[in-house]
Amino acid sequence: MNEFSYPRRVRLLTGGDFKQVFNRASLKISDQHLLILACPNDLGHSRVGFVFSKKISV
Repeated sequence: MNEFSYPRRVRLLTGGDFKQVFNRASLKISDQHLLILACPNDLGHSRVGFVFSKKISV
């Protein structure tokens, strides 16, 4: 399972990390079930974060 893990340095970990992406997104792709946001950083490597809704609508 280790091949699918993300090291701590590449993960968005805090609410502030996620807020920065939501506020500064330069790329937005969405459809009915998925929203992808991206913004540049100066770290020299990409970071990733996943948000899942608790609400289920059918």
